[in-house]
Amino acid sequence: MAAQPSIKQLKYLVALSETGHFGRAAEACFITQPSLSAAISELENLLG
Repeated sequence: MAAQPSIKQLKYLVALSETGHFGRAAEACFITQPSLSAAISELENLLG
């Protein structure tokens, strides 16, 4: 069974899509920009 994205990762993806900017998306999610980048990178690896 393939791994699935977490709700948190999807929330971060939506924030990034809405803001179009990693820094603003991180602020909206109350996390740091490097943490957001890492979560999005994990999501990219998961989805291929």
